[in-house]
Amino acid sequence: MGNSNRGKFSFSTPKSEPNSSISQPFSTKSLLRSLLFKGMTRLFPGYGGDGLGSLGLFGLWPFLPGASYDYQSEAGALWENAIVMAGINWIATTLPEAQLGVTKIGGNHLDPNHPAAQLIAHPNQDYDGTQLWAGAVLSLVVDGNAYWRKVRSRNGKVVELWYVPHYRIEPIWPNNGSAFLSGYKMRVDGKDLILDKNDIIHLRHHVLDPMNERKGISPLKAALRDICTDNESASYTASLLRNAGVPGALICPDASAGQDREFVFERRQREELAALWRSKFTGDRRGEPFVAPVPMKVIPFSFNPQQMLIDKVTERPEERICALLNIPPVVLNLGTGLRNATAKASFEDSRRAAYEGNIVPTQNRLAKQLTQQLLPEFNGEGFEFGWDRSAIEILKESEDSRFARAGQAFQNGLMSRNEARQLIGLPILPDQDGNQFIAEPTIGKYQPPTSAGSSASGQPIAGSTNMGGSHS
Repeated sequence: MGNSNRGKFSFSTPKSEPNSSISQPFSTKSLLRSLLFKGMTRLFPGYGGDGLGSLGLFGLWPFLPGASYDYQSEAGALWENAIVMAGINWIATTLPEAQLGVTKIGGNHLDPNHPAAQLIAHPNQDYDGTQLWAGAVLSLVVDGNAYWRKVRSRNGKVVELWYVPHYRIEPIWPNNGSAFLSGYKMRVDGKDLILDKNDIIHLRHHVLDPMNERKGISPLKAALRDICTDNESASYTASLLRNAGVPGALICPDASAGQDREFVFERRQREELAALWRSKFTGDRRGEPFVAPVPMKVIPFSFNPQQMLIDKVTERPEERICALLNIPPVVLNLGTGLRNATAKASFEDSRRAAYEGNIVPTQNRLAKQLTQQLLPEFNGEGFEFGWDRSAIEILKESEDSRFARAGQAFQNGLMSRNEARQLIGLPILPDQDGNQFIAEPTIGKYQPPTSAGSSASGQPIAGSTNMGGSHS
């Protein structure tokens, strides 16, 4: 999007007014003054306001129900889990397939060339709209919140959008609860930058965080144990393969070797045996022959993969994570879904379900939030964002079902020949026959009882051509 104002940006930090609510401590006197002179005042939770800590009242509590272990810290960066990243990758690839545009509220015509839509398609000079959406998808999936920063020209016009990772920015609010939101605190190079709330587009998951209602909550927060389970199973499998499939073992003297005296490994012998075992069964030299220098026996010190049912253990995280993302496992090519998919039709139905359960609702929510937070910058009163999904193949009706529907509608007299031909993409017939309806529709018609040869109960008779006429 060509714009001569690009490159002339204002990065000044908004300054708080001397008497603004963000700088005033809570007091009964100030509350009464607000109620007396400003009418009814909206009061919101002020705990953690002014950027002192926007975690909410119980945001520091790290434990899941029924657990005394900090799975949140153990899970780490959620996007580093393979199942989660598979979901992020699919959503980020699929969501921009539809075309974003602007239309009049209640209108049908989407304008993809509207300046606001073009700004999202070409947000800045370093990456395009697909990467802007990919960043937003990642943050929405793992955190429930995605942030885009508006960069303005000298005349205040929004000319660029930049993705800000969710862990670098937090909403802030007055600690006296006088406003729901006053701005955002963004960390840049170890320093905090306070931004006005109108300079940030905050895309939230539709379920707000009950511990901090200024933010959305990611459904994956309920699956931290399953994410840890999948991480542990992947680490165990990798460690086992790295050791040539040999689990941990206990090496001890063999008392049945006919020794005259009880044999005990000295400390130096234990260390040498352990080093020799590691050199033969781990690292680049694993698989080499091993010759025991002394009589000894090896006892497995851990469960083998069959005993641990690794293939079954990994099914539960796949199922739960995919359920929270509203994506069938087969769409992500995960083992659980592939084992249960029986045919191509099943895969296509699953893809359609993923679209209808994840992509379409997500697109609709994002369009509403962008209408509220970005469109006013372009004098967008009376307009709204929308998505054109007409080119999405998986959402289109199949050729077979469309032909069958058109044929059935024509046979039942609900469509003319030309209407049916238009439905299946065929050219209309120029003569009058194209506008005619079928003379004898197969849809059931009512025929009253006659003396003979008709239904005594007066039920509809399929294929009848007499529509309630008198009998002879």
